[in-house]
Amino acid sequence: MESDKDHIPYMIELKPKHQFCKIVNNMKSFITYHICKELPNEISKYYYNNKHVLFAGGYFISSIGNVS
Repeated sequence: MESDKDHIPYMIELKPKHQFCKIVNNMKSFITYHICKELPNEISKYYYNNKHVLFAGGYFISSIGNVS
């Protein structure tokens, strides 16, 4: 799997009952919190639009699997 240097690809298995947008937002929050906690000074130069945000608001989701 290839990706740009400013993208993080994930392959996640979820049941259809889960809301993808909530999963993505929780992952972004979790990652941001832990990166900022561990590397507060180093990460500040990577803030998105000079705000205390590491991720852009959007995301891309693609699904694969068997259809019955």
